[in-house]
Amino acid sequence: TRATISDLAWLRSRGLDRAVLAHAAAGKPVLGICGGFQMLLDEIVDDGVESTPDEGSETPSAGTVPGLGLLPGRVVFHEDKVLARPIGTWRGHHVEGYEIHLGKTQGADCDRPSVRIDNRADGALSADGRVMGTYLHGLFTSDAYRGALLKSFGIEGGASNYRQSVDSALDDVASELEAVLDRRWLDGLLGR
Repeated sequence: TRATISDLAWLRSRGLDRAVLAHAAAGKPVLGICGGFQMLLDEIVDDGVESTPDEGSETPSAGTVPGLGLLPGRVVFHEDKVLARPIGTWRGHHVEGYEIHLGKTQGADCDRPSVRIDNRADGALSADGRVMGTYLHGLFTSDAYRGALLKSFGIEGGASNYRQSVDSALDDVASELEAVLDRRWLDGLLGR
């Protein structure tokens, strides 16, 4: 999400909030990344940093809004945007990715960070370990992390080589383009 409060309102307007809550109530895993993590908290506070008050709209865009309440805590948006390419660990597995978000998060579950990045805590983990939030995008590109996370949720699989699968998919696209594009037309388009 790029607009946590309005996107949470969209989620609620379609009943997807109830589906996430029912999923969690059934003891199934829930993972929120960045704005998704913020939505999992009890409260989202935005005094016009991420969005501006929108009078007359049914969609809340600023102020204090209740989150889904799956992770005790709150996020308060601040002007300073976090932009980083951190490296960290999750249960001994190397993780890396990027952060791009507004807001500082506080709450009891933040004392159990979901990931440690650049020697600091990131995100939150529920007491039962089934609900997890993080600000780190790109986690699933780490084969070891992805496989271990899925296994911790009782899901086997995810051990494929991510980079190899991306390269293979790009090779397939390139082969298909080579087969259907007229090389002379493409050379003309590129000015060769």
